[in-house]
Amino acid sequence: MKLKSSIFLWVSLSTIIPLSALILGLTAYSEHLYRNNVDNTIHASMRNIVSELDFRLNYERDVMLSLASSPAMKRFFPTLQAASDGDLLPNYFDEVAKLNEFLEGFQHSVPGIDTVRVLDFDGNTLVKVRFGKHLPALFESMEDVPFAEEELTDDDFLHWMQQLKPYQLTYGELPLSQRDYIQGEEGSLLNAIVPIANHNQRPIGFMTARSTGDQLDHILVTLPRSFNYKISIAELNESNPSRNGMLLYSDNFHILFNQGHKPENALANKINHNLWVKLQKTRFGSYLLVTRIIVSITRSFIPTPTSSSAGW
Repeated sequence: MKLKSSIFLWVSLSTIIPLSALILGLTAYSEHLYRNNVDNTIHASMRNIVSELDFRLNYERDVMLSLASSPAMKRFFPTLQAASDGDLLPNYFDEVAKLNEFLEGFQHSVPGIDTVRVLDFDGNTLVKVRFGKHLPALFESMEDVPFAEEELTDDDFLHWMQQLKPYQLTYGELPLSQRDYIQGEEGSLLNAIVPIANHNQRPIGFMTARSTGDQLDHILVTLPRSFNYKISIAELNESNPSRNGMLLYSDNFHILFNQGHKPENALANKINHNLWVKLQKTRFGSYLLVTRIIVSITRSFIPTPTSSSAGW
């Protein structure tokens, strides 16, 4: 009887232990395959979202370049040139009214574009249309040319802007646009700036516009996401400490592109410090955290001449 029991125990042990090891191995392998499938599916979904964002941003760039070279803008060239020289043409107010009417219609027909400005060569606002309505020119200059805003006093920014090439769209933080938001807040998106020139020679002025961010929010909210993962988008811009790491969109923190943002809502305050340092040094790639949060840098959307590495 003892012999039979011993044989049974030995057979059981020699069978159960390998089977248990096999089951554990299969379980671990299946979990590994599942995690790889989850990661690959999420990355594919993220690439799809990035592609849609890129398409929208390229569309807005094309719209701005077309607007800057539109017939209505070309008709305004003599008025803009004279104003940049400090002269007020007899038909100045008629020409400004026509351009205001055109830009108001443009904003009503093309959603997603916030404030549009036309600046003279010294960066002063001759025309300003916001949310489909023009702002009256209530500010007088020393040359008696009426402005829609106070005169630009940031010499460094003006010098940078005057060096831009005609009809090449560039993104920058227009000082005048800070007044469009509540004090202490900043717009999530930088201004698109297009230098305007007659026959592509020296710029005679500038057209600027900022996206509202509504269309970007729509893309991020409506596009399907496998496994219901959360997205946060931040600006990486070492040349501008006040914006570097600023969260532009975040599911976790309920931040949208179309909101005014506070600088303290920075990615550096939301993630591990070592990861933040690594993200700034290595812009592209993926980082898998212990919490299964995937941080992925796949696209640099907003290069600027002041910082070619600026992006999202």
